[in-house]
Amino acid sequence: LIISDDVYEHIVYEEGSLVRVASLPGMWERTITIGSAGKSFSVTGWKLGWAYGPAHLIKNCQVVHQHCVHQIPTPIQEAVGRAFEIELSRLGEPDSYFVQISRNLKEKRDTLAAGLESLGLKPIMPEGGYFCLWTGLAWRTSLT
Repeated sequence: LIISDDVYEHIVYEEGSLVRVASLPGMWERTITIGSAGKSFSVTGWKLGWAYGPAHLIKNCQVVHQHCVHQIPTPIQEAVGRAFEIELSRLGEPDSYFVQISRNLKEKRDTLAAGLESLGLKPIMPEGGYFCLWTGLAWRTSLT
């Protein structure tokens, strides 16, 4: 069983760089994929997500889900549904939110990476998402 956290699925910096685990040969039947409206649309306070996969795995998710869900107000559900209707119709177009956020975050990633490099640190360049890591700090810090 694989639980694939794809909450940053629309925040990728190079076209086609996201490979979904469930799309690999023989993996659909063993994978539950998780998504998040909060991450997709930068509204992280909106705790609205989903899981998809084969029926025999999702059935078990439904049993757990009915006992542990927080309230998700109907207007938030409607807003997310409408946002996906709009954005999926213009997916890949220059005015698509998903294209714009990837472009904007890539610029910020590159600025941060340049700053880290100017300090002698070596950024690990992410291909998507919000986070950037670096190496090379240990030689500047005494841990004794």
